[in-house]
Amino acid sequence: MEEAQQTSGDAELCATLYQILGPVDTAKTWLAASLARTLKTFAYEARDYLAEADAAEFVCGIYRAALDRAPSDDDLQNRLAELEAGRTREDLVREIFDSEESRQRQLWGVLEKLGTEE
Repeated sequence: MEEAQQTSGDAELCATLYQILGPVDTAKTWLAASLARTLKTFAYEARDYLAEADAAEFVCGIYRAALDRAPSDDDLQNRLAELEAGRTREDLVREIFDSEESRQRQLWGVLEKLGTEE
């Protein structure tokens, strides 16, 4: 069981699959690992992975993706407090990507692409 969990990278998913499959044997170990890998490859969406991310890494990732910078220490602490208070990750992503700073960055990105061909 431990080998399959390491192979799939998702112990919780493997544990659920083992529960469904019944007593563990070699074939079921392989099957659970294979199913976990397949589910993560084909059934998971970005929000599934983001939900599993550490809160601080998640906030830093949003800032890097939307604003091309790290959050200030105050921004990071405030955003972590918002998440702790129940704000959804999706709402936080939406707010930062919809911010004026992000919109300006996107417009500059468009300007950089004008006149270029791929």
